[in-house]
Amino acid sequence: MADVGLDLATKTGVAICDGGRIETIAWQFIGDHPASRFVGLRDALACLSDDYDVQRVSIELPARLRSGPAIAALYGLQAVALMWCFDHGYELHRFQPSQVKRHATGNGRAKKADMYVAARRRWPDVVPESYDVSDAMWVLDMLPKDADAES
Repeated sequence: MADVGLDLATKTGVAICDGGRIETIAWQFIGDHPASRFVGLRDALACLSDDYDVQRVSIELPARLRSGPAIAALYGLQAVALMWCFDHGYELHRFQPSQVKRHATGNGRAKKADMYVAARRRWPDVVPESYDVSDAMWVLDMLPKDADAES
């Protein structure tokens, strides 16, 4: 059984805990069509379903943004991830960015670099390839330790 943590963005961080071992992936979705990133995420998540026995998914909710295109992109990516969870019956947990930052560093307003350094300390054998991946590791770590806990 695998748990998945997602930090959704144009550069999406993914952390997977499968049998106690953490694996990380960085996805970047680009393309000429506005829907390219959504199709890319849909296809990448389908591969996760094929490769892992996913049980639970943890997603960092979009932060408050001021840019219309950024808002549309992040909420579109979140919708794709939510549909993936629904279609497969995955247990879903969602967390505010400040909750994840507080969990990782003790400071709900921590910077991405602080999150990265905290991840390196917490998981010395895992080297996140980006800030997005270290965020995904913390989002994954936010899942209740008891698989039967409520979200």
